[in-house]
Amino acid sequence: LKTLATFGSFDSNHLSLVRADGAMDLYHGNLRAIDAQGNTIFDQVDYQQYRDYLIEEVFRDNVVPGEPSWRQADPYQAAQLELNRKIEALEAGRKGARAARKLAKRGGRQ
Repeated sequence: LKTLATFGSFDSNHLSLVRADGAMDLYHGNLRAIDAQGNTIFDQVDYQQYRDYLIEEVFRDNVVPGEPSWRQADPYQAAQLELNRKIEALEAGRKGARAARKLAKRGGRQ
């Protein structure tokens, strides 16, 4: 058991949602951040203002040649990028379908 005591254990900062009285909250509490030693980094910050205090980073495991393997992102930007990719795929599919219909009308001749 002594050997396993440090397995998966590391010092890190912690972020939580808390009520005004400091008790844990699960949905709309204020933000509290502490460092690995328990010192307060910030406390009672409105959760809707988290972007003023935090930066999110996304690690991409599907690295595209020529693109960085990580980038700073916010969740709205990531969702918009994904939506743009889906729209582009749909438009490419429509163009391919139109070309196939035209080819069929010409009896397969280009």
